[in-house]
Amino acid sequence: MRAVVLALSLVRPAPIAPVVPSLALPRLALPVLPAPSLAPRLFAPTLPAGRVYSAVSEDQDAGLLAGLSRRPPKAVVMDYDSTLADRGPDGLSLPVAEELLQSINALLYKGIPVVIATSRHYELPGTPFPMDLKPFVDRIPAPLRRHLFISGGVGTELVGFDAQGRARTLWADPWDLSVARALEALCRTTAAELGLSAEVIATPGQVMLKLPKGDMNGAGLAEAVGRRLAERGYLYRVMHNKEFVYFSRSDKGAGLVRALAALPHGVAQEDLLVVGDEFGLPSGGDAPLAAAVPAARLVSVGDAHSRDLPPGVHRLRAKGGAGVLLLLKAVLAGLLGR
Repeated sequence: MRAVVLALSLVRPAPIAPVVPSLALPRLALPVLPAPSLAPRLFAPTLPAGRVYSAVSEDQDAGLLAGLSRRPPKAVVMDYDSTLADRGPDGLSLPVAEELLQSINALLYKGIPVVIATSRHYELPGTPFPMDLKPFVDRIPAPLRRHLFISGGVGTELVGFDAQGRARTLWADPWDLSVARALEALCRTTAAELGLSAEVIATPGQVMLKLPKGDMNGAGLAEAVGRRLAERGYLYRVMHNKEFVYFSRSDKGAGLVRALAALPHGVAQEDLLVVGDEFGLPSGGDAPLAAAVPAARLVSVGDAHSRDLPPGVHRLRAKGGAGVLLLLKAVLAGLLGR
């Protein structure tokens, strides 16, 4: 593969403003948190004045797919849950479909770097529900993994693989155990104050609150947690979706920058394909990816039409794994046609 110069063209992000909730919380005793350390450089997405896309036509999708075949990307970045892996009836992710897995293997065989930018860690045993990617990686033939990178824990770890397919940690920035425990306790207390039942899990780089199936209080809980964190000087961006409220000491945009720097050959933003399901502003977990590499080809396979998206994000009509498969087939058609 011809080496190209890494040209990220990053703009210094604006400081992340604390969330100001509309909820009035009782003043109960909360756990004492250690003093905040210097925050890492993050990519805070901003809300545009109007919606970028209100609808997507088949012609727009066809144009995107034709462009991927005509000029295939030189690296592919993908989220995992609800992007590569569809959700099952219990809300948890199903294994990646075999046809989609084979398309990923074909990319790796052609020497195209694949970065999985996810809230999951590469390996994280002992959690009440799956939060690691090792079972997925184990399905990829060992010789192909040298082109695979895991930007995990919402940008708090970077894992690569050697020529034998063995994992090696390239970078990690976990919380101290005392900080993780204090943040976990703060989240439990905040959920209890609101009368909500949420399972709280602290991982090396993030804290997650899993809501019961059908619970629609994610936005209110995210606001409350953001307020409690801000009161103690922690300006973490609290995100939420249908199943989880979560925050991290980093974000996916910062993790992607580190992953691109680790590639053996530089890749310009224009030569990236970035796929996720939560680009919606202001709380989508994939929105920092768009802020970090705005010149990339950015595709959402999950955001509803009612959500505001960052500039340049294409809202694909096909969702989840089916949408990703369409994209990768178009890329492979271009690569194999050369």
